[in-house]
Amino acid sequence: MRRIKVTAKTIFGAEFCSNAYNSCNLGSINLYNFVKNPFTKEAEFDFHSFCRTVSKAVIAMDMILDYGYDMQPLDANRKCIDDWRSIGLGVFGLADMLVAMGLKYGETEAIRLIREIMYQMQQMAYITSARRGHEKGSFGKFDPKKFYTSDMVDDIRTGLTAQVDSDTYGAMRNGTLLAIAPTGSISMLFRESGGVEPYYNVAYERTTHVLEKQGKSFHIAMLGVEHLLKSKGIEPGSLSNDEIKAKFPFVVDTYDITPEKRVDLQATMQGYVDNAISSTINLKEDTTEQEIFDLYVYAWEQGCKGITIFRDNCKRINIMGTDHGVKRADIKQGEQAPKITVIEQPVTEQEMQECRLDYLEPVKRGDKIKSLWGRTFVYHTACVKKFYVTVNVKDNDIFEVFVGADTGCQANISTITRLTSYALRLGGKALDIADELDHATCPACMHLRKTGDKTINRSCASCIASAIKEMYATLKGGKSTADEAKLVNEMPPNKVTEKPVETSQHTGMAECPECHQKTLVPDGHCVSCPNCGYTKCS
Repeated sequence: MRRIKVTAKTIFGAEFCSNAYNSCNLGSINLYNFVKNPFTKEAEFDFHSFCRTVSKAVIAMDMILDYGYDMQPLDANRKCIDDWRSIGLGVFGLADMLVAMGLKYGETEAIRLIREIMYQMQQMAYITSARRGHEKGSFGKFDPKKFYTSDMVDDIRTGLTAQVDSDTYGAMRNGTLLAIAPTGSISMLFRESGGVEPYYNVAYERTTHVLEKQGKSFHIAMLGVEHLLKSKGIEPGSLSNDEIKAKFPFVVDTYDITPEKRVDLQATMQGYVDNAISSTINLKEDTTEQEIFDLYVYAWEQGCKGITIFRDNCKRINIMGTDHGVKRADIKQGEQAPKITVIEQPVTEQEMQECRLDYLEPVKRGDKIKSLWGRTFVYHTACVKKFYVTVNVKDNDIFEVFVGADTGCQANISTITRLTSYALRLGGKALDIADELDHATCPACMHLRKTGDKTINRSCASCIASAIKEMYATLKGGKSTADEAKLVNEMPPNKVTEKPVETSQHTGMAECPECHQKTLVPDGHCVSCPNCGYTKCS
């Protein structure tokens, strides 16, 4: 096992500073998925599969920088990508991984395993970036002398030079590679631990800003613990949190771990992370200001770039908790804090509409609808010479959209139209939906627009947005409700409106050798086809 000596000075020296316009390109790997033979004495971490995943993730995130390059709103954003090409690959599910392997968060064996995981992750990420830098070019600000003599990179220099050829050595695709985000949302969806953090609790209640106002929350039971219980023949929900922790001592929550041990684990991981680590240390309500100050100093001494602390009931109702209460200031002397009501039964229809979009039922066509009035607009994109968008109307409102195109990204187009129609039938506001679609840009379309061909729309999605806005303007053009109904009824079905005038050819685009469409666009130092996925460098 190798251990990097971490100090505050070391971490600063390993930081590759860019600027405020850098790309927030984050991705996280679920550590829980790499445990072989979980919940047994033979449990082990699959380093081979993990390293393969790290390599694939680095390549995918680097490709995203090119894919989204023309979507950046400012020149400063694009320049920063050119200069640094920063990505931030991280992890989540750490606590679940430890439970699956029978290791206790914060203890020596757990830290030793996590150190090895992070070392392998760092090695593979940098090796992948070095090889990709050799193939496609290094980030703009790359200086081999400064890069390879920094404290962090110098420590893994031997590994880099041993595993990449001499031509590759001296190239690096990305200025920064690793960052550990809090992963609050995705970890909640997976019912797993977020980022570097332990379990908040074996099972707990979580609220949102909307539910908080209603005095309600929803229940979350950690997946790793649930699988542990099932592996031992125990029915999930049959034991209390305390009974589970008593039966399985390696199952711990945030309040079972000292704040110092939380810092120790974060510092261990920080030594292998060239960006930052986001972590919230939960403290009990009776924690003093001096104790908080001492914790910050301790984190600095251990080399952490930064930490976040949250003391229970310090400001507002806790988003997560096992025994929610209200602010201390809201409790009169002698009174007990009221409990938050946990939603265990289906909520009312009104509550569904306020809080859960997936409970809403869309309006269906049904057998009663024999025909609908609509208009068809035709647009021009990089891949499609005639991009037909049909907008249908029902009860004076835009009801659905359809697209007809013989080329282009058929699966993408179909997905967009299906989801748009679904949102419209759910009662979504047509202009709000159109505004969201209008934000989408296509690299191929933007490349042609840069050549001066402004007749080409920004993307297939923006074509749909334009059609919705055109139809909305027609329906709402200063008419009363009665006039609108008359207008719709008088509309000829599927009237074709040319928007805008077509051009004769795809100016400035080279023909793809695979699909034979004139859709090749620059992709870093290579060219690729967004229509069929062809790339010259593959």
